[in-house]
Amino acid sequence: MTGASARETDVSRRAVMQSDGNGYFTRKMGIPVTCTGTSMVRQSWRYTLFADEGKIRKMLIEPDFRDEPPGVPVEQSGAAKMLEQLCLAGR
Repeated sequence: MTGASARETDVSRRAVMQSDGNGYFTRKMGIPVTCTGTSMVRQSWRYTLFADEGKIRKMLIEPDFRDEPPGVPVEQSGAAKMLEQLCLAGR
């Protein structure tokens, strides 16, 4: 998802997009979900965050956080939404 979001928004020239391949950050943030219907039983709930100098400045998390979701929407946490909010904040 990280690579697809970077290509979709052409953000790679302005920011570094990180993935959480082993789920360490997801577990520390308390947002892993169980998805037994997929090949990956434990996944991260959908979120996007902006960090500056090692501090989280903004985090967008999809609503309705729960195990066994029928699908995870990308309405509130997409890269385009984060960029829009950062632009509105004058960042």
